[in-house]
Amino acid sequence: MNTNNNKIMQTRYLRILLVLVLAFCAITSFGGGVGLITTNGLGMTVESLNGVFSSFLFPGLILFFIVGGSSLFAAISGLQNKSYAMWAAMVAGFGMQIWIYVELCIILSLHWLHSFYFAIGTLTLILTFLVHKNNKEEKSLQR
Repeated sequence: MNTNNNKIMQTRYLRILLVLVLAFCAITSFGGGVGLITTNGLGMTVESLNGVFSSFLFPGLILFFIVGGSSLFAAISGLQNKSYAMWAAMVAGFGMQIWIYVELCIILSLHWLHSFYFAIGTLTLILTFLVHKNNKEEKSLQR
């Protein structure tokens, strides 16, 4: 029984950490999206978009709604312990990684924040895997 209690506590802490990481991604993506839109690039020039976009409006909208929205949805789903919470967290983690990869392909320049947020996307995926794995082990211990 002690093993089961330890596994439950470990899963609870991992889930809380996952929700916090997702909330951080949501908040910073919302801020980044608003910043890109209202300042037309947060100090970057339109030329850095290499002709893919004529302004930072569309990238800002993608960052705000797609990256930030998926992170917020996943965080709320995790808080509410919804059955699809792990899927939502995976989508948010991969979404962050895809956002960074595409951004690097467009601007052809690396900033330390790219590495940081790619790592955050990876951390999201690792935490999602660990929570899912622990959930499965908990269920098998209850039988």
